[in-house]
Amino acid sequence: MSKVILLTSITLSILLGFVSSYFIFNSEDSTIPTTLTVPTFENLAAPVNGLLYFPFDVAVNSTGYIYVADTGNSIIQVFTSSGDFYSTFAVADKNIATKDLNRPYGIHINGTGDETGDHIFVSDTFTGGIKIYGNATNAYISTFGTAGQGTDEFYLPTGLTTNSTHLFVADTNNHRIVIIDLATGLTVDTIP
Repeated sequence: MSKVILLTSITLSILLGFVSSYFIFNSEDSTIPTTLTVPTFENLAAPVNGLLYFPFDVAVNSTGYIYVADTGNSIIQVFTSSGDFYSTFAVADKNIATKDLNRPYGIHINGTGDETGDHIFVSDTFTGGIKIYGNATNAYISTFGTAGQGTDEFYLPTGLTTNSTHLFVADTNNHRIVIIDLATGLTVDTIP
């Protein structure tokens, strides 16, 4: 059967570079994890397809592709379920108004979908917004929030997840969880 449940990721420092290992449970036998190893190296002048630099989060879409928040390279890299490089999207940029990223720390894929399939949510940590992309084409859709400390603002957002109607964001330096209505893109509550 296909490998569809991603358990965890571990980044190990070694003398000359880095190795990232992703442990994936086989859906038929969840007692034996499979290890998918993707080599990573120091950030070069420009990101190299398939090489990661401080990957911080990972998500799997409904068709089994593995999406990696390649934080050090400020891009999202996509791999097949067998670990082969597939594509990248979003490039390094410090402008919150664009589709591009500046140190993405969190990534979450939900199945609410639209004409482009699943939605990909990325916490664009250094610009303070949550970027939304369409899964089928990785096309930019919109941004929730801006940098700051008020309503609809984030100060180093990191982890995120969704339910059927809301996006939950760990707003790290504002010391709160922000709850966003997926239909409106507006904050409806915070914890605490």
